Formats: sequence, C-alpha cells, structure tokens
Amino acid sequence: MKKEWLIKPLALSIVVLFIISCVISSSASNVVIEKSSKTSTKAILDQLLSPVMWTENFSIFYISTTNVSNISNVYYWIDWGDGDITDWIGPYNSNETVSISHEWDYDGIYQIIAKAKNQAGEIRRIFYSLTLFSDFKFFHPSIVWVDIIYKFTIHWEGFEYYMFDWGDGNLSGWFTGNISYKWSFPGIYELKLKAKDIYGYETPWSEPYVITITPIGNQPPNLTFVKGRAVGRPGTYKYKFKTTDPDRDNVSYYIEWGDGTPDYLTGWYHSGEEITLEHTYSKFGKYMIRALAKDIYGLKGPWASFEVSIQRNSRVVNVLFLRFLEHFPMLEKLLFLLK
Repeated sequence: MKKEWLIKPLALSIVVLFIISCVISSSASNVVIEKSSKTSTKAILDQLLSPVMWTENFSIFYISTTNVSNISNVYYWIDWGDGDITDWIGPYNSNETVSISHEWDYDGIYQIIAKAKNQAGEIRRIFYSLTLFSDFKFFHPSIVWVDIIYKFTIHWEGFEYYMFDWGDGNLSGWFTGNISYKWSFPGIYELKLKAKDIYGYETPWSEPYVITITPIGNQPPNLTFVKGRAVGRPGTYKYKFKTTDPDRDNVSYYIEWGDGTPDYLTGWYHSGEEITLEHTYSKFGKYMIRALAKDIYGLKGPWASFEVSIQRNSRVVNVLFLRFLEHFPMLEKLLFLLK
C-alpha cells in the first residue's frame, strides 16, 4: 500500500513536468521562428539588387540599381561583349543614374554582362543582348527579375512603329523607339516583335527572343565541384559533379571535356545532388575539363576546371592502387610529377 501511495504522486509529478517542458519548448520554438522571420525580412530589404541598363541611341548607356533601402557605395562593372571591359567604377548611390559611352567596331550580336557591387563585396549581375546591323538595332535584357521595370530600345530602318508580344498574354500596342515593361511572375517567356511603316504595312511577327524572369534575390549556383581520375591511360573514366544553389533551385550542368568532343548539357538535378558521368579519352595528352551549373531561371554559376593527363604507361599497375588513387587526385598528380 505504501508503494502505491508513493507511485501515484510521483507519476502525476512526471506528467506535470512533461507538460510544462512541452509548453516551454513550444514557446522557445515560437520565439526562434519569430526572430528568424524578422531577420529574413531585414535581409530582403537590405539586399543589393542587379543593375538596370538602358539606352536611347545605342552609343550612350545608362546604369543604376533599384533598391528598397538606399544603399550607398555601389560600384559597376560591364563586359560589353566585344572584348572591352569597363572595370569597377564608383562609388555611386543606388537609384543614381550613371552615364557610360561605348561603341562597337563591327555589326553583330553582343552579349553584355553588367555587375553591381556594394561596399561589403556582394555582387549581383544581369545579362543584356545587343543586336547591331546597318538597318536593325535592338537592345534588351535577356535575364531579368520580376517587378523591376526594364527599357527596350529598337530602331528598324524604314519602319516607324513597333509592337511587342511580351509572352505573358499581353501586347504592347504600337510605340516608337523605346518602351518599358516588367513581368510579375518568374518563368521563361518568348518575346516577339513586329513593325509597321508610315503607310500601314506590317511585318509578320519575328522569331521569339527568349527572356528569363527570375524571382527577386535569386542567386546563381555556386562553384561546381569536379572529382575523378586526374592521371591515366586511354580509356573510359567516371567523373563526379556537384554544386549547391543558394536558393535551393534545381540545377543543370554544362560540361566541356577539353578533347574536342561535343560539349555536354545534363538534365535537372537537386541542389547538392552529386552526379556521375562517364567520358572516354582515346588519345595521349593533357585535357581540361570545365563545368558550370545553371539554375532553373537560367542564372549561371562560375566555371570550374579539372586537369586530366592521359599518358603512355607500359608498366603493369596494380588495380587496387589505381582505385585508391581515384579518391586522392592530388596524390595522383604528385606521383605523376615524380615519375
């Protein structure tokens, strides 16, 4: 009887303590979630956004950053697509318009990359396409963010009016020279163009220009990790590729094998998922594997490289030792240099 008299209060006490601990744990969890939410909101408000570029005469270009909070000390870098680069200039305030002149020596289609950098070293970039021909000029972004206004500039000899099909179900109506637009939802859109002269003649719709619209704050994948045989004889080898995306978007890999065989574009994989591909090197020599990843919105990460040396070797090599070296490519390279 005494034992039962002691067990009941003890059991009741344990139950009460358990309930109290659950309440405290729940409260603590709520506090952490609330704090995380505030931190996330602050990060969105203070983040540096990609620069915006536009032009009106195809020789003077304007660049600025759009930001919720006025960030100072913004620097700009531009690759004009013709081998010329405007190195980091600045600092400027966000929303401050900067005028930059540039001219191209030849007709052609140029891919322009513009970058913005804040004082902390955070970099955001954007891609533009410029078409320059004697009778046709067209400047437009190719990868942009939602809810940001972008300007399109066009000149088509013999035509005065232009119309865009924005690819999202909306038409621009007829305009002359310049027009601005923004997309509200991320995705890949096919932009089409038609022109009309002063006599009312209309051209057919053009072939589509692909525009990739990314969410605000979307970032490209990180550096791709490449691992595999660094030294070997002619044959087929397995190589592993892996990257992570800051936004956890799915990624696709673009791979150059370095031996003249066609480049390889993979399907889509989860961020952080390691993939294994096989490639055959049939000739002696040194080859550079290059790989990068892009996310589902078309943003590309930096190039990664991995050197492979295919050599003559008449000696019989222990298979187990070769398999061991596959896990230590730096050791494999060192042994090769010591031969």
